Amino acid sequence: MRAWKAVVLSGILAVTATPVTAQGRIEVGTQAGFTYRSSDELQNEPTLFQFGIPGGGLLGRPTVWATIFVARQIAFEPHFSYQFVRDDDRDENVGTVAASARGVWYSSDPRRGSFYAFGDASIDRSRELQTGADVTDSDFGVGGGAGYRWPLGDRVGIRWEGLYRFWVDDRRSELAVTVGFGVVAKRR
Repeated sequence: MRAWKAVVLSGILAVTATPVTAQGRIEVGTQAGFTYRSSDELQNEPTLFQFGIPGGGLLGRPTVWATIFVARQIAFEPHFSYQFVRDDDRDENVGTVAASARGVWYSSDPRRGSFYAFGDASIDRSRELQTGADVTDSDFGVGGGAGYRWPLGDRVGIRWEGLYRFWVDDRRSELAVTVGFGVVAKRR
């Protein structure tokens, strides 16, 4: 399983380091949405239904993304999430970092509105610090989804999407429906 994690992490890093090519457009955004999470193996982790603004990203956490258009209808999207929670009642701190890389195909020019489909590879790492204990956990997931992007002028895009992602080590399923808001940071 460690080899798969290395492959997923390498893919995420490769996509994030991809230079902007001829198309040259970059859109940066975040999203709000509903996330439903269930687990086959984690008996102590209940099924979760969560709404967040920002939210609906990796495992329902606040997430930011960058859409890097490498052709008129093709883009790569790195997604990043960080969350830190402190629970004084349980004397516990939990920090989580997650990242994913997406390959996105748009059915037409996304500057005019377009349906899109994507494949997704993700990695999640959490560290839980309690009095006398330090627990680290990581997992990787694969998934995909589809959505629609509406342009508002030439600088702003709103998008609606649905996603399914399966987290392999924890045998956890994740379904999300989100509304995203992106701002074109660089246009050509």
